[in-house]
Amino acid sequence: MFMAQSSIEAVSGDVWFVDWGCSNHISGTRSLLKEVDQSQKSDVMLPNGASINIEGQGTVAVNSSDSSVQHIYDLQYIPCLTYNPLSVCQLMENGYSVVFYDNYCIVHDKKDGTKNFWCSND
Repeated sequence: MFMAQSSIEAVSGDVWFVDWGCSNHISGTRSLLKEVDQSQKSDVMLPNGASINIEGQGTVAVNSSDSSVQHIYDLQYIPCLTYNPLSVCQLMENGYSVVFYDNYCIVHDKKDGTKNFWCSND
């Protein structure tokens, strides 16, 4: 996992992990999500076999490396989570490329070649 800090809002829980094993973008911090559709409720199975409730789906805004805002859509809200994984698979399905280096990764918006997220494991 790599992590990136969003500076859109200065709230706790705004650290994001770029996660290869996660199927969907997920957040446990409701205040980070915009345009939440609370009718999108379901259950998700964790790797340990436990099931947890999804309490909605929304959009989160993060800064790209050029200080513009990128929107990540279809992010699931799970209140009991204490971390925020961004799914590599979901990023790639939505037009991003993800390149990993020794101590950082770049998430690149292929639709708009100027926007990158810089992620660090420092």
